[in-house]
Amino acid sequence: GKHTHVSIAAIMNVLRIVLNVAVEWNHLQNNPAVRLRPMPKTLKEVPILEPQEVNLLLRNTGEPWRTMWYMGVMTGMRQGELVALKKTDIDWDNDTITIQRSLGRGKVNGEYEWIIPKSAAGVRTIEMWAELKKTLQTYLITASENRYGLVFASPNGLPINANNMTK
Repeated sequence: GKHTHVSIAAIMNVLRIVLNVAVEWNHLQNNPAVRLRPMPKTLKEVPILEPQEVNLLLRNTGEPWRTMWYMGVMTGMRQGELVALKKTDIDWDNDTITIQRSLGRGKVNGEYEWIIPKSAAGVRTIEMWAELKKTLQTYLITASENRYGLVFASPNGLPINANNMTK
């Protein structure tokens, strides 16, 4: 119960490789792990907020969370993409937002890790309709500047930990 299916599958894969080598080196006649069936994948149901729950959440929270959650709900942006969004990613003239990075979970040599999407499909441009544009402009008027040029930053100007978005 402590390991995910992905972790267990990786452990089983290593076990198969080790036992294959043992067969190759004549320490075993056959690999007993060959008979192991892959664990069935169980899909974890993700709770999705109903529209009235989203409205309740947005009405009862402060900034930067209100604008960040609104933007996430309305655009489908992922948590890591929201916290890594820079002001330069917003094209006010063409009403678009370009997604080109996310924030890693840790630091590398004391600096935040900016992750480029794994595939070309991860880099994308989202249309910014009038209500979202107005919400972002209103938010940015009062948002503090930060050295990373982020749209959403913690009160001390650092990137927001994406895990804090759901806590």
